[in-house]
Amino acid sequence: MEPRKQRLMPWLYQKIEDGRTPGLFWIDKETLLFQMPCVHAKKKNGGVARDALLYKEWAINSGKYIPGRDEPDPTTWKINFRCALNSLRGYVNLEKIDEIEGYKHMRFVRRALEEQLELDQARAIGRKLLEQTRRRSSERSGFRERNGLRDLVVAGWLRSFWVQSRTG
Repeated sequence: MEPRKQRLMPWLYQKIEDGRTPGLFWIDKETLLFQMPCVHAKKKNGGVARDALLYKEWAINSGKYIPGRDEPDPTTWKINFRCALNSLRGYVNLEKIDEIEGYKHMRFVRRALEEQLELDQARAIGRKLLEQTRRRSSERSGFRERNGLRDLVVAGWLRSFWVQSRTG
């Protein structure tokens, strides 16, 4: 089964929470204010290359980049990430950008974040139930196939017994 693709808002929240993405962290978790890397590609400090991890992870999650199959393209990853982020207007507020050398301060809208996290959790539960149902169905069909084979063997034995008894 294809891996589950998370929506941007829960995915970004999870990335902030785990704290493993450079430059992405809570400034004030109570008010849901966070800092995110965002450097213009023309800057000479290697902005896109440095921040590419966040964009690459989003590209992998969204299915736009498959390592080993696709050519790495950090600029396209960043464009796709920014487009997805722009689609969250009303869910994420862009704070006044402090030009702290290529970082944006953003704030989640609490109600929207909670709804998205609940929806994401419900989707995960639904997907798990679907997988279990498919697995059970597959096991039942395997049982039917095994029993069907046994029935064919028994039927073949009975037919050969009947033929032998008639000729014998």
